[in-house]
Amino acid sequence: MEGGKRTMSENPLPCPFCGREIKIDRNDLLRVTCFLCDGCGACVSFRGETEPKLKTDRIASWNRRAPDPDPDPKSLTPDELRERIGLPVYIVDEDYASNTGWTIWRKGHIEYWLDMPENGENCGTIWRAYDRPPREGVR
Repeated sequence: MEGGKRTMSENPLPCPFCGREIKIDRNDLLRVTCFLCDGCGACVSFRGETEPKLKTDRIASWNRRAPDPDPDPKSLTPDELRERIGLPVYIVDEDYASNTGWTIWRKGHIEYWLDMPENGENCGTIWRAYDRPPREGVR
């Protein structure tokens, strides 16, 4: 700790799969340090020495994340949406927040969201569809 504050290397980041807190378990006999998530059951182990001084090295390894290969998802085009029947789609509707969220894209969605002129014209402007939720502020 520096000046009473914990540094990033002393705190493991949350689980990358579900966002819950991580517990650290050391097994000196097997020489393994495990990072366990009670939320989704993810478990990552590091083999080798388990001395307490290496704990910060193990946490630093746990905290290292690969960069997101596509951090800003692009909104799906009407043609792409027509091909996604039966697949999950994340809708962002700037006019009606209650429409924002995940849905399984169905034929009825195409008729409402794309084929109705007042809605189809707004695809990509007032409302957008994504294959995963965009980060805040991404269009």
